[in-house]
Amino acid sequence: MHDSQDNLNPDGARADREVSILTAFAKAVLLEQSLDDLMWSLAERIGTLLCFDDCVIYLIEDGVLVQKAAFGVKNPVGREIFQPITIPIGEGIVGRVAQLGIAQMIRDVRNDPTYIADQFPGMSELAVPIIFEDRVIGVLDSEADEIGAYSKEDREALQWLANIAAPRIVSAQREEELKAAEQKLRRANEHLEQRVAERTRDLSDAIVRLENEIEERERIERVLETEQQRTYATLQSMSEGVIAVDLYGRIVLFNTAAETITGWSESDALGRYVDDLIRTAPIDYAMTADQQEQTDEDAWRETFLHAKDRDDRRLRRRDGSELRVQQTRAPVLTDSGEKLGDVLVIRDETERRALMEEVERSQRLESLGILAGGIAHDFNNLLAVVRGSIDLLTATFDGASSNKALQRAILACEEAAVLPKQLISLARGGEPVLGPPKSIVPMLERALEVMVDRTRFDVSMDVEPDLPLIRYDEAQINSLVQNLLQNAQQAMGEQGQIVVRIWNSEFGDDAQACIRVAIEDDGPGIPPSDIGQIFNPFFSRRESGSGIGLTTASATARRHGGSLTVQSEVGVGTQFELMLPAASLHDAPAPKGSTSSEADQGRKGHIFVLEDEPALLELVDVFLTSMGHTTRLFKTGEALFEALQDSSAESAPCDLVLTDLVIRGGWGGVELMRAIENAQIGVPVVVMSGYASDPVLADQATYGYVDKLAKPFKRRDLKRVVTDVLEAAHDHSQAYPTRPVTKEL
Repeated sequence: MHDSQDNLNPDGARADREVSILTAFAKAVLLEQSLDDLMWSLAERIGTLLCFDDCVIYLIEDGVLVQKAAFGVKNPVGREIFQPITIPIGEGIVGRVAQLGIAQMIRDVRNDPTYIADQFPGMSELAVPIIFEDRVIGVLDSEADEIGAYSKEDREALQWLANIAAPRIVSAQREEELKAAEQKLRRANEHLEQRVAERTRDLSDAIVRLENEIEERERIERVLETEQQRTYATLQSMSEGVIAVDLYGRIVLFNTAAETITGWSESDALGRYVDDLIRTAPIDYAMTADQQEQTDEDAWRETFLHAKDRDDRRLRRRDGSELRVQQTRAPVLTDSGEKLGDVLVIRDETERRALMEEVERSQRLESLGILAGGIAHDFNNLLAVVRGSIDLLTATFDGASSNKALQRAILACEEAAVLPKQLISLARGGEPVLGPPKSIVPMLERALEVMVDRTRFDVSMDVEPDLPLIRYDEAQINSLVQNLLQNAQQAMGEQGQIVVRIWNSEFGDDAQACIRVAIEDDGPGIPPSDIGQIFNPFFSRRESGSGIGLTTASATARRHGGSLTVQSEVGVGTQFELMLPAASLHDAPAPKGSTSSEADQGRKGHIFVLEDEPALLELVDVFLTSMGHTTRLFKTGEALFEALQDSSAESAPCDLVLTDLVIRGGWGGVELMRAIENAQIGVPVVVMSGYASDPVLADQATYGYVDKLAKPFKRRDLKRVVTDVLEAAHDHSQAYPTRPVTKEL
């Protein structure tokens, strides 16, 4: 696709040739006589000029998008469209472009739930509107069978050609309409001449024919009246406000949309001067405190009649509120050029602007997520080295004071490991990485201990006995709880009381078991007008608030299969209630072996380790060799795979592969697993990752590994995983996944 953009760059070395190509394109478009010839010529020339594999032209007919011509797979022979389809405006990518009038470039249509597959579905899509006089008349659409096939230059080039073709398309449509009208008029003239001849031949029949003509005229008048009514109904159904004024600026037409936008009714507006009703100001106009005390005539001096013919402006409604609008003004002229008045068209831009701002915010959050993932990976690698080294010291040091200091360091590492996971959870909203079933109480106790240490609040916790275990992402749920505690702290100010209650409960029609966690404060409460908005994105009751904390918390609860609700009473306090489903019986954790002794029991093996962080690679080697295993260490996936292919001839073949998912400058875990699968090497793989929300960790069945370790991990976690995998391989009681790896990082 990109070669075509070189051909369309007027600043390149081949600018003259490019201008010639575009000139030839424009001339060819102008030379086509019929609308059908024009459509097929446009499809072929656009597809050829831009080097597209596919190009389809849609035109709007009777409120839907109709395929009129095609280039590529949709055009098997001649001027034939293979199985043509129609698309309602607003549906799918093409329908959305027609509705919004904005080009859409979809890198991967599988990620767009609105994508409508044709008979030849693609992987990426580019669609631009064909716009004439601010009205979308059709869409140019192209699909490719590869992801990310189109560039920004492709989009600009296609839009450029659409803009060139738009006037000619409308002209061709009007020419066809004119030809039809001329043909109809010609037939009418022939018929009239025949009737005149008949009158001259037979005077008695002339009276009958005259009566028929009178009846026909009455019918035509009725048709004209119906057309006028239809035109009026069309104006009333438009989403844009339409206001017609005479030469003196008096309003003679005021449709329903104009009533909605301005706040004035049609009955109040008709006959009045438009300057008296509608006041506007530039977008960047902002009144000072002194100006706010002045009258509308002083503060809002410009009206539509004194503004530009086309402009984005702020409009003051009848009730004093403001809207952001786009106004267009055009004169009404007779055939002789005499001016009769003006037509003003107002479009409310508030919703579209809000949507564009929301998209920009989402893009900024996505960028933050990418940055957070990289930071988390490096941070967790360092923590893994620190945490593992402390584990080794714990096993070799004697003395209570030394062990106590090391335990404090371990606790600090565990708390620090939560930070990058919280950052990724906030920025990317990734799927939770669910661990084995466990109690939520210890995590809540640690969160409250931090609150007690840092504040003067009265904090208490009421726990119902025999709580069920739950499966949850500790980083995300901890972030959720910390967010609720911070909100309670900020609501109460300097002092107050926070109560955390945990109890057994049920939810759903089938009464599934769950736990409920209530966090109550005795702050000022939330006003009823705000209670329904607090979970909305970017809504905050504090000027310095980001407005995403509670939105993220609610999303986290839903991703865990639960919910987050709120109850509040002004002057009494607020209660947030978190519901999380209990773990099912088959999710119950396996009984752990004895840990009272440092002696490592279990089967020993020869383990290949892939890790590009030297300190962490050395630490994992120390861990494994201290457990009695033998190791081979690798810094690239390619080197490990080559050794794995030769290991069958060694005296100590590989029993287990332990690999990091992300390796700088070479194969990581996904590429290595794909190569192992393709080579049909029957060796179990355990993956490690410092990315808390890595999608591979949440999809074991697809990627084919047997177990996982999230960095930083403890020595006992590594021992448990390695022992379980080696025992399972020996007993042949576990079939390792062999399905091909199909996902990409």
